[in-house]
Amino acid sequence: MGYLDPQTEGPQRPSEERLAEPDAGVLYLRSYLLMRAVIGFIGLALPFALVLGDLALEGGRPRGSLSEYFYTGMRDVFVGALCVTGLFLLTYKAFEHNLDNLLSHVAGVAALGVALFSTDRTEGSTIALTPLQEKMGEIPLIGETLPSSASARRG
Repeated sequence: MGYLDPQTEGPQRPSEERLAEPDAGVLYLRSYLLMRAVIGFIGLALPFALVLGDLALEGGRPRGSLSEYFYTGMRDVFVGALCVTGLFLLTYKAFEHNLDNLLSHVAGVAALGVALFSTDRTEGSTIALTPLQEKMGEIPLIGETLPSSASARRG
């Protein structure tokens, strides 16, 4: 099966009786299903956790995008959740070669990129820089290094 061949059939979920058995294969399967449920919960809960946590910590308004929470007190939650999600997407069924897994790997790299390379600091941000950011400065966005975006900001 190649990368561009669609995956049309998924594996059958085992019955409740089979899941209740204590053998190693079933325990492995149950942990696999639990990982999938946990990563889904992280993905669904992240926006709510960021907004509510920021309101509780800073009493501010909701931000324009989730990436803006990098410069709030919720930075660690944001980066941690995206890193966990990105690593999961990279390692989830890593050795199956189909389009679904290729896109999963691309999404994992993108999630790590969003977590590790933040957006530009918004005006009026009150969160302090990390010690590493104070020492080395902030990494500019890719768009900020292109001549067209620099001239667009000036004009």
